[in-house]
Amino acid sequence: MCTLVLGLPTPNATSGKHYISAIGDPEMKNPNIRIALEAWNFCNEVGQEAPNMGSPRTADCADIYCPLLKDALRGHPYDNGSKCNIHHKVKESDNTLGTGDKFPITGFKAYTDPDLYPVEKELYLASLCEVHNATDPWQFWMIMVKNGSFDRFTTICPENGKKSSPMITESKFTCFGEGCMNQPLVYHSRLASTGDRKVSLAGSFYGTHDLNANLSQGIGKNSYFSVKWKKNSSTGCWIISHRLTTSSKYPWLMLYLRANATKGFNGGYHYEGRGILKQDPGTRPSINVGTEIYVSLTRETAEWTVSDFDILVPEADKGGGLS
Repeated sequence: MCTLVLGLPTPNATSGKHYISAIGDPEMKNPNIRIALEAWNFCNEVGQEAPNMGSPRTADCADIYCPLLKDALRGHPYDNGSKCNIHHKVKESDNTLGTGDKFPITGFKAYTDPDLYPVEKELYLASLCEVHNATDPWQFWMIMVKNGSFDRFTTICPENGKKSSPMITESKFTCFGEGCMNQPLVYHSRLASTGDRKVSLAGSFYGTHDLNANLSQGIGKNSYFSVKWKKNSSTGCWIISHRLTTSSKYPWLMLYLRANATKGFNGGYHYEGRGILKQDPGTRPSINVGTEIYVSLTRETAEWTVSDFDILVPEADKGGGLS
């Protein structure tokens, strides 16, 4: 089990201090899936959507329902042998919404700015995924895909979403030319096996920054990323496996699994976001688990897995707040 414990008591602190999980899915044991993906360019913006991909926010949220009947004598629930069902909270038509598209429900603004629309889209997807069976609602784990290429000759990065002056630097950023800061092609796969007594959810997000790639014919020499999730049959915990590969055109890429705050800003970004971190752990409002491949001279691949992850914080005092 991978557990991050924050606010550890000092040698002089009162003994017997209790810790609780700060995330909505302690130890990743929730039987239902809650996972989303966000993509950014070097400027922490979108700039322009990838062809036919919609705005770069997507989610996979599904609940498992297994009918139970109560024993008339003892009042206890028992399995009546009925088949379990999977209820998908997010449709693929939700995931493919793009700049200017009207949201299916009211309360969300269809911005025509490609940098503002994904922020609103994240809030919309979060409203579909939100888990209410707790004191503090939560939404999803967030996968972050980021392109490190920067065109310093034609691009001016906004500062906190506002226009700023050009970046003056002698640093040699990676960029093959116009268009190097593009968003990736992102694909989504849902897998599930159902039976009379057991349901297993699995799925993946995967894609490439090489816009002319055809992944149905293999990865080839293209850049590639994938995040796959499935349940560990013995522990009941989610296993989230990551793979990141650079290419000659995209030698600097990043891939993270983020525990973002359930409301407010997230670490490093000036936008209202959603996530799985219900309580402020005393750090910045997000925790990243992942890697980046920084300006590799040759094609590189990194692979890693996250499972049984938790974040523990001191239990709140009676007066409220974290101690």
